[in-house]
Amino acid sequence: MAGGDVSVSIGGYGGTNLGQTCGSAEDTASAYQQVIDKYALRAIDFNLEEPEYSDPVATKKEVGAAQILQRNNPGLYISVTTVATPSGTTPQGQNLLNTAKSLNFTPDNYSIMPFNGFRDVSSQISAIEAFHGVLMSTFGWDSATAFAHEGASLMNGRSDFGEYYTQAGFQTLLDYSISHGMSRYTFWSLNRDRPCTPPDNGQTLGTCSSVPQHHWDFTRLTAQFAHRTPR
Repeated sequence: MAGGDVSVSIGGYGGTNLGQTCGSAEDTASAYQQVIDKYALRAIDFNLEEPEYSDPVATKKEVGAAQILQRNNPGLYISVTTVATPSGTTPQGQNLLNTAKSLNFTPDNYSIMPFNGFRDVSSQISAIEAFHGVLMSTFGWDSATAFAHEGASLMNGRSDFGEYYTQAGFQTLLDYSISHGMSRYTFWSLNRDRPCTPPDNGQTLGTCSSVPQHHWDFTRLTAQFAHRTPR
């Protein structure tokens, strides 16, 4: 894609991640550094969720590794993505933030994932606003600073829990993100940004969205965010 770039997301739900197996934050960072070097990355996302982020030791190694990578790779954009709840994030997510604060580490962005269990755009925005409050109270940031470090990682089409997130909802969240000065707006996943045949067979698939759409509808919205909020 002309003008585009790649951000690698590490971690995710399930499985065993490096923070659980490496002996230290330094060892964890060294493993990630190999990926950064191999692909000349300019952005990396730490997606911390179950089961890893229920382990405070593993969480500290991941956050410590992110801090080391930030120090050793000037200009590398580092985001940290975690779970959303109506109150902003989970207790494990709050521990993640507290750990970053204790290490005096500030990534470029903290994102939550307001899907799976969020019935509509209004509930998604409420979660984003609650997380905004969490960022302010945890780090002592004013509202503008918190929004400048806040993002949303969305899900296009049918979710794991059977909700349907449409282009209209994405547009509302895009407008909200831009108008409030948020620094990240992304979605899961590009592989799904195409129509299914039939349009919806009652499944959440990794190859199509299960909502009526043209190819790349959700990608075009993400591109609007990139064009309107250059960083």
